[in-house]
Amino acid sequence: MKKRWTLTGAACLLVLASPAYAKNGWQHLIKMLRSKAPSTLPAQAKPSIQKYPSVQALPAAANPSILPALSASLPGIHSLQQQHISQAVNLSVAAAQAKQYAQQKQAMASFDAYALQSIGVLRNPLLQILVPLEATAFFIEAQYQGEKTILGVTAAHMIDFLGPDMLVRITPAEGLGMDFPITVLAKGNTGLADIALFKVNEDISDFVRPLSLGEGEVRPGENLRSYSFFEKELHIIPNRRVLAATPSRLVTSFEFGKHDRAGACGGPLLNEQNELVGIHCGSSLSKQESYAVPVSFLKDLLAAAQHHNQKTRPLVWNGKVVGQINIDEYIYSVSLKQFGFSPRTFSPWHDEEKVDYAHLEKIFPLAQDGIVEIHLIQGGTLQTGHTEGVRQRILTLNLRTGETAQKPLHL
Repeated sequence: MKKRWTLTGAACLLVLASPAYAKNGWQHLIKMLRSKAPSTLPAQAKPSIQKYPSVQALPAAANPSILPALSASLPGIHSLQQQHISQAVNLSVAAAQAKQYAQQKQAMASFDAYALQSIGVLRNPLLQILVPLEATAFFIEAQYQGEKTILGVTAAHMIDFLGPDMLVRITPAEGLGMDFPITVLAKGNTGLADIALFKVNEDISDFVRPLSLGEGEVRPGENLRSYSFFEKELHIIPNRRVLAATPSRLVTSFEFGKHDRAGACGGPLLNEQNELVGIHCGSSLSKQESYAVPVSFLKDLLAAAQHHNQKTRPLVWNGKVVGQINIDEYIYSVSLKQFGFSPRTFSPWHDEEKVDYAHLEKIFPLAQDGIVEIHLIQGGTLQTGHTEGVRQRILTLNLRTGETAQKPLHL
């Protein structure tokens, strides 16, 4: 379903362009525009990507189990009559499911009509003189310092690349883009929890629509959609089929076409209930898969923002807690030492979906003897060359005795 936004007229644009039109004027205009739900998508939504499958056939709703169950419950009715009744029941169920499916698609399209109000663009004006690098961001509403606050979310590695003095550009409904300075509140690691949380330094509650965090489990085969800014436009990417859903990563099909998608990182992934379930963090070089950080890490980051960037999870090997990992740490490698050598080493970089903090034994499932070494890195991004403030440590587990230990490492 492709739609386009309409302008409110030249007079409105003249008012918006006037330097004398202060912030209160913006807020009054936005509230007025919000009272009229737009019937079209923003022009920034790339039509080549914004596609929705039509309801071409009824879902597989005719449940064969209805027939024998119904026949058993109607022993006095002729078999032909039983068949007609069963067919009528199945058709009724199929029609109800088809209606529900159509309503769900309509709700998704209606939600996407407001996409521009949920998405921001992170940029560094000074950096753009040399490198025109931008990142996608979005907004949520959460408890912060004892009150409900609009907070921004993006990818941690984009915060590292953009550096200080970042601005977020917000485009209100039918309005002009406005830049606001931001303050980073908490940042995860660039490996597994590749997300960052920021606060806009001015009140933007009248300009943005926050997304709701999902509570349910994402399952393989489910279709998601994402919002991303790249090629200077907002793209709504539907039909991102979930290929794998692990505690550390959502792996989806690659639906970006041949577009230069630089800037897409930090965009939200939504389920069919319009709930946030992941944050886009990259794609494979082969353009076969795309990756997202599960929303559970964002919930950890929200807690860390309230506690000096501290929120840990236990690292468990076959039911034994080896140590704790903080939201801004990542597992650089896991090695198995036997007879003084390390015949096997696993590096999660670009293989994050294989890491489960609660079941690290899945990395070496047959190991029963030897020393497991878990190399943790906090701060910086060694893989991208940022090493300032990096701290490292090694957690060890003796598989035979169950003894654990920890030692720091120095660069």
